[in-house]
Amino acid sequence: MKDEVLRPSSGTPDPPSGRTPSVSVIIPTFNGERTILATLASLARQDFPAVDWLIVDDASSDKTVWTAQEFLREHPGRGRVMVHSSNLGLSRTLNHGLRETQGELVIVLHQDVELVGIDWVSRAVRRLLTDEDIAVVTGYYGRPAPDDLNFTKKAFGVIRQQFHFAEGRMPEFVTFTEFKADLFRRSAVDRLGGFPEQFRIVGEDIWVSFQLRRLGFRLLKDYSLEAIQRFSGEAETLTGNFVKSFRFGQAMGLVLTQFGLFPTKGTRRSSYSRSRSWHRASQPVVALVGLSLLIVYLVTRNPWVAGGLAAWIGGRYVYYVLRFHRDLRRLSTNGYQAILDDLATGLMGLGSDVTYSLGLLVGTIRSRTSQVV
Repeated sequence: MKDEVLRPSSGTPDPPSGRTPSVSVIIPTFNGERTILATLASLARQDFPAVDWLIVDDASSDKTVWTAQEFLREHPGRGRVMVHSSNLGLSRTLNHGLRETQGELVIVLHQDVELVGIDWVSRAVRRLLTDEDIAVVTGYYGRPAPDDLNFTKKAFGVIRQQFHFAEGRMPEFVTFTEFKADLFRRSAVDRLGGFPEQFRIVGEDIWVSFQLRRLGFRLLKDYSLEAIQRFSGEAETLTGNFVKSFRFGQAMGLVLTQFGLFPTKGTRRSSYSRSRSWHRASQPVVALVGLSLLIVYLVTRNPWVAGGLAAWIGGRYVYYVLRFHRDLRRLSTNGYQAILDDLATGLMGLGSDVTYSLGLLVGTIRSRTSQVV
């Protein structure tokens, strides 16, 4: 039986039945000059008749703003740019976009995500309007750009399951979404007061997802709404990815402190949510057991404990190698390259276990004294 849906009591109302709703697109940008053109071009190709799009730049230091403005000059009437004088973070950038747009439905599109097909928006709108319980329709942004891959992008793309292959999969209700290529009802997010500004860079998507589900809304992932994800900024470097992993751990510390076991609700019915959620849940467990074995060995110098620690780390390494071999094979140019990528990705996975777990610990501690991460 469905959970009861609590209808929004304020904010922009849902569009009346039978009328084409207005749609606004918010594109938050920060140092995205390398990828923003592909994103904007994919929007300009859309056939939906009522789209207003707004680029909100969070004080980029590169040519993101100039690149976007040049595109808009060549495509007059397509959209506009607003620029922050200082870096405010993703949540504030999204809320700025919500205040400056009027669409009954809103798309959040990241600066490194390219919509596939000319009818992406049309199909997403139709899907959302089929069921008033659905607050968000999220696309399948697991497709990489073959001409824009290096090892770091491949490794962390599959570790975080940003890249995942899902041909033929039917739409499913998921427990969370990342608001990278998502269409949502403004009225639903208005009910929450917008995106939570205690999350500066990461975590706002998970928080909104869980809050919407608590209100009884549902989040639909439609694998036919394909999008290409290129990665920009920190996601392009090895160090940057470990930093992102730490930050996400921090954010999850605050989320879990607030929501407890609620994030596990519904994962049984969604293979996508289950896979990603249980992988994240395994990371601090692996790190804690490994740290415990290391401490015991340092205290006792027992060779059996050292062997147990080596076996524990080796087992986790094998887990990563086996888990992601198929995806890396599809991302690599040949079988030999896939093997090398797989072996190296196992090491990156171990590093991700450590950085995410440290972030989770720090975030949990900070959640007791500060609500900002």
